[in-house]
Amino acid sequence: MFQAEADHSGQILMISFTQLVNALEMNRCLKKVKALLPVMKPGFRLLTDLTGLERMEVSCAVSIGIMMDLCDKYRVGAVLTVVPDASKDIGFDLMGLFHYNTRVTTMLYPNLAEAVGSLIEPVPSGLAH
Repeated sequence: MFQAEADHSGQILMISFTQLVNALEMNRCLKKVKALLPVMKPGFRLLTDLTGLERMEVSCAVSIGIMMDLCDKYRVGAVLTVVPDASKDIGFDLMGLFHYNTRVTTMLYPNLAEAVGSLIEPVPSGLAH
């Protein structure tokens, strides 16, 4: 399952994945993100939460890459990814190296509270790349 939403200021796009995510579900997420991106302002931040993710099928990688390319096209400024269980890291950070411009800051967080906290702090507390 997924949930995708944008804040009204156009500065934060949040996507969360829970339970099992297959290619069909990821295609729905891609459509939703495509609909949300036109309201995002250049420099927006993408927050991806994998807290409730149990498993994501490998077939989702193509849609994830397309989403990353679209976010880059709309000038994402920072990508914050919450990965509380390293064994469930599905490679968002690694994929980002191929899909995001080098101007994009990427950060990993062990929990959602730290990631959200960094959205209001001037200096991110995650691991910047």
